[in-house]
Amino acid sequence: MSQFTVHGYRSDDYWFFEQAGTREPILYRIHNLEQQGSAPINALFADGPLHELATDVLGCEARPTVCAMIVKMPRHAARVPWHRDRTSVPPNTVINLSLFLDDSNSDNGCIEYVPQSHLLPEDADVTAVHQRGPIEAAPARAGDVLVHDVRAVHASRSNSTDAFRRSIVIEFAPIDLDLPHS
Repeated sequence: MSQFTVHGYRSDDYWFFEQAGTREPILYRIHNLEQQGSAPINALFADGPLHELATDVLGCEARPTVCAMIVKMPRHAARVPWHRDRTSVPPNTVINLSLFLDDSNSDNGCIEYVPQSHLLPEDADVTAVHQRGPIEAAPARAGDVLVHDVRAVHASRSNSTDAFRRSIVIEFAPIDLDLPHS
């Protein structure tokens, strides 16, 4: 992840990295969308079908905690290294719902994951887990919603196409869970 943290820029609102060999900044994440004043995003974050889906998946009333947009720029987006979003919560407790604005496939960087990796201990070695596999791809069509446990080991490849690959990601947790910062 150092490509995105050491040689990139992180603010409260967005992250970018500089493309290798250039000084060109490449946007890859816009965070805190719910705080940016967009009526459609605020409505999506405040209530609606994603809340119902999160409640169904978690089996209890859920609340949104974080909202971001993932942007895979055409022909420029780098791969996102293997990682876990959070490990400070028990498995099956906090989930991400990704609403795809564009089709997502292997060519433009769909999410890949290691099945059942959300059940591994907090200190599991992410590199060893993904090398051991198996690895599954999770392609999606524009309008699809992908659900994953925040503890799951996952990544995505670069975007080698001429099209954007964008998704809005909302993290959901049980309404009464005191959630530590990630």
